Amino acid sequence: MTDITLEGGYLTFYSSVIGAIASNVELCEVVDENSYHLGTIVGVLLINIAEFTINGMTFSTSAEAVTYILNN
Repeated sequence: MTDITLEGGYLTFYSSVIGAIASNVELCEVVDENSYHLGTIVGVLLINIAEFTINGMTFSTSAEAVTYILNN
C-alpha cells in the first residue's frame, strides 16, 4: 500500500510508475465508490482507496478520502 502524505494542500508520495511526486492538490473529485481523481503537477491520477492511504489512514469510500483531502 502506498501512503500519500498530505499537509496544507501539498502532497508527496512515490509512484512505481511515475516516481516521486510532490505537488499542490490541483483537483480532487470522486469517480466511484472506490476511486477518485487526484490532480497534481504531473497530471490527474486515478487513485484506488484499496491501494493508497493518506497520512497513514485508510478510508471506506472515496467520498471520505476526497473530503479529507479537501479539508487538509
